[in-house]
Amino acid sequence: FGAPTIRLMPAPSFHEASIAVPFLAGAAMFGCLTTFTNFSFIVKEKTLWLTRNNYSTAVILTVLFVVLVPNWGYLGASIAGMIGAIIQFLIVHYAGKRVYNMRIGLRTLGYQTAITAAIVGISFMPSTQNIVLTILINVSLFAIGSTTILVLLLRQPATRKQFLTLLPSPIRSRVDHYISKHEH
Repeated sequence: FGAPTIRLMPAPSFHEASIAVPFLAGAAMFGCLTTFTNFSFIVKEKTLWLTRNNYSTAVILTVLFVVLVPNWGYLGASIAGMIGAIIQFLIVHYAGKRVYNMRIGLRTLGYQTAITAAIVGISFMPSTQNIVLTILINVSLFAIGSTTILVLLLRQPATRKQFLTLLPSPIRSRVDHYISKHEH
């Protein structure tokens, strides 16, 4: 939804900046995953690792900015930010597993990230000037991507059980019945 939002809000000279939105969103997503994964160090009182990981990421980001920003400008900065956030997440994930294994499956996360990246990439393809149509296309793509990710998650019995506990009772029984009927 970056492109239609940027087309609605700022002056036309900023419209081109919408191309950076997916990279900024990716950086934010991996930043949140890193914050969540930092729990491994906090629970075991190994907080020095947090500082070490942050300084390592600062060095990596500096190199990425020096390489990407001169030729790509703000787009290079947003790409560098996302790459840095991914690298930081992976460093924290693997280092954190040795301290306290939270059992975060990277395969499932990888599938979710790939689906999200594909949907975001497709959402930039329509070249319509009709903002309402663009938003409808993006909502449809978001629904398809979200449903696909949800179906993949619900194939895992433990995740499905946890998900069902979040649903109101009448809906839970229907969904549980439907899933058990189609499971065989």
